[in-house]
Amino acid sequence: MALPCGVPPDRAPLWSTFRGSSFLSIERIIMIDKAEILLMKDRVKNHISEHKAEYWVGSIVVVAGATYFVTRRVMTPQISAAPVFYNTVAPTFNNTVNLGGPMTKMVKRMSDGKMWETVTEAAKEAGCTLSKMSQHLNGHKEHVNGEIYKIVGVGTRG
Repeated sequence: MALPCGVPPDRAPLWSTFRGSSFLSIERIIMIDKAEILLMKDRVKNHISEHKAEYWVGSIVVVAGATYFVTRRVMTPQISAAPVFYNTVAPTFNNTVNLGGPMTKMVKRMSDGKMWETVTEAAKEAGCTLSKMSQHLNGHKEHVNGEIYKIVGVGTRG
């Protein structure tokens, strides 16, 4: 058996498996005549006519999907709504300051009115973990070490 240039002799069995009936060799592609091309055209036409309904359904699905994908951002109104946390609408604040940087929640201790710029700072001064302070602020705990805290605004550090 003549091997193509660059195929080592120990790969001969592997090379011969690629020259089976399932793969068209270069020689076979070149030797296709007009009668064979016409036969293939007829087979394709017959296949399409036999499966016309499936092709119609498939093309309609593709067009509808592409139309939805392209137009969904255009047709969807961009309504600004209040943020939702734990399936309840969070309060919106009018005293929001945005000078760039990461967002922070301003916290106020209700007993004396002392305020902190971040939840972390409030938790440190209260002597509790950030997790417990967050649970209290989100309504899952009644108090933190006997004190009640509220989020009074949103700001940024920057």
